[in-house]
This record gives sequence, structure tokens and C-alpha cells, in this order.
Amino acid sequence: MPSPHQHWRAGAIFSRGPRLGTVLRVLIAAPVLWTFVIEPRRLVVHFATLSLPGWPTALAGLRVVAISDLHVGGPHMSLARLAGVVARANELEPDVIVLLGDFVSTARFGGSPDVTAIGGALGGLCARLGVYAVLGNHDW
Repeated sequence: MPSPHQHWRAGAIFSRGPRLGTVLRVLIAAPVLWTFVIEPRRLVVHFATLSLPGWPTALAGLRVVAISDLHVGGPHMSLARLAGVVARANELEPDVIVLLGDFVSTARFGGSPDVTAIGGALGGLCARLGVYAVLGNHDW
């Protein structure tokens, strides 16, 4: 048993016993796995119905698809994956699509992103009333 005056070493916690070491490893690995492997590869679609005062009745039922933070060229978003996002957005048969920026990854994973190819893929988006986009801080 260590005296109160001894300093804890990082390795001492893991050597306390197989159960404690395993629990600590899982507690450390789980958020890392979620952050760098699972979450970036998820495509999440949320459906929401908004009730807006003064909204024109002619636009009742307007279906909007919002796409944000694609970061194409990063480790989790290839052009093939972008094509899947475009296909999924089109399957929703939106009236309007809004692209909310950060189309490219400024982190250089394997070279510069091919912005012409990214633009070509995003050009496949179809919406009855149009596709609108703004640039994000990664797009400059």
C-alpha cells in the first residue's frame, strides 16, 4: 500500500488490477472511438415540422434539406461518400436544398481536395425551387 507521500504514476493505475485497468482503458477508448471513427461516418437525417407565425400558406409543407460541414477530402468524406449524401438528399424529394458551408477539408489528408470534383458532385443535387449555398470558414 503506497504511503500518502508517494506520487501516483500513470502506469500504477493500470497495474492495480485487471478489472480496473480494463475499465479505465474502455473509458478512454470509447470516446476516442466515437469521436474519430463512428460519429464522422454517420449520416444523420432529422425530420422536423415547423409552425411559423405569418408563414405564407402557399409555402405550407415546404420541404427543405440542409447539408452542412461535409469536409470532403478529410479522412471520413471521400467523393464516393459525397455521392451517397447527394443521392440520399435527392431521395427526400426536397423543395429547396441549402448547403451551409465547409464543403472542403482544409486539413491536408492525402493532398489538396479536388474542388472541381466536389462541385460536380454537389451539382447533382436536385430541388424543385433550387439549391442555395453559402461558404464556410473551411472554404476560403
